[in-house]
Amino acid sequence: MIKILIILILVEIILFFISKRIRKSFQWFILKQNDLNLKFKKNLIKKFKNNSYNFKLGWKPKKNSIKIEEIKTQGESIKIFKKVEYNLGKLSERKNKSILKKNLISSFGDSFVFCKHVEDGHTWQNYLSLRTKTNVFNFGVNNYGIDQTFLRYKDIRKKIKSKIILIGFVPETILRIRSKWKHFFEYGNILAFKPSFEIKSKNSLKLKKNPLKKAEDLLNKKKFEKILNELKKSDHWYKEKFLKDLLKFPFILNIFKKPERNFSIILNFIYFWITKKNKYHDNAWRIILNENFLILEKKFNNEFDRNLFELILNDFNKVVKKDHRKSLFIVFPYKKDVIQFKKSKKTIYSKFFLSFHNKLNFLDLTPYLSKYSLNKINKFYHSDFYGSHLTAFGNQVCAEYIYKHLKKLRMYK
Repeated sequence: MIKILIILILVEIILFFISKRIRKSFQWFILKQNDLNLKFKKNLIKKFKNNSYNFKLGWKPKKNSIKIEEIKTQGESIKIFKKVEYNLGKLSERKNKSILKKNLISSFGDSFVFCKHVEDGHTWQNYLSLRTKTNVFNFGVNNYGIDQTFLRYKDIRKKIKSKIILIGFVPETILRIRSKWKHFFEYGNILAFKPSFEIKSKNSLKLKKNPLKKAEDLLNKKKFEKILNELKKSDHWYKEKFLKDLLKFPFILNIFKKPERNFSIILNFIYFWITKKNKYHDNAWRIILNENFLILEKKFNNEFDRNLFELILNDFNKVVKKDHRKSLFIVFPYKKDVIQFKKSKKTIYSKFFLSFHNKLNFLDLTPYLSKYSLNKINKFYHSDFYGSHLTAFGNQVCAEYIYKHLKKLRMYK
């Protein structure tokens, strides 16, 4: 009995130290000490407050600023990456290289609208500007859900004169609209608190404001604990995902909550430490990606999630119409989605978006991009990693399809 107890204690200690070491470089292997009992640093919160915090929206780029970022998709493990520069204007919009003064079109959305990882002159808005001979404004914001995009439009609608509103998003947005604190789904994204919508009776939406009223509240232990306790009850992903992956004492038992996931990650990291080969680090990341992809599929098959998504799209369209403008909703696929459609002529979301074609002006770019050869599709994206963004070439091709669709709908002559 004593021998068994000693062995159990040794295994627990080994698992603890292995888990701690993995967590240092891999934010998706979450531990209670690191990911629930958080302590925010003053310099981090100061930077957050000055550069991106926004109560109404959660976050948005700092106006009249310049940001330099590595061209790196989450999970990639090579050490040297190229860098890209983003220039922001007075409305926190991404500046267009076009010198055209006339503005007919504005675009709103996530990082595929912001055009992450390309220079200002290589965004699809810049290419579309050249085709339409009008300066296409870029109000995209990295990691936005369609809920935040809607609020961003409402916040700025009186400051723009555009007659056409382009609203772009990745299919993953159906996951983002269920989130109030991104850390509960995108582990490690600890500053991303956001407003969200809930369904009231009679299929109407109710806005739930950002749980983080001031950035400095994260430095106040009592205030943060209050926010955290409220989010544990109200954020969909806390029980749905975060708690299921969270590891704590005793590690021997906790790791067996999801043994295939946890032991696969541990083994890949042991191989990574021994061999120094990045492929094992990448294998661990792919485990997370495959898991998230299954969650995405589940949500597109869930009536409540589809209904919430549809309500936000419809309300967005109503507000744009009320402003005497025309809207076009655009689906930007990941590379994996394009290849899947090329093989089977469908994706996990294609049926859902097809249902909107008689209700809203809609453009799903997936079928169009899938027409190309695999060699060309590879050139549309920066890497093979799920979530990789469009290259300059990919943006140019997308701009051409958007332009043709605008003409087809007679939104632009």
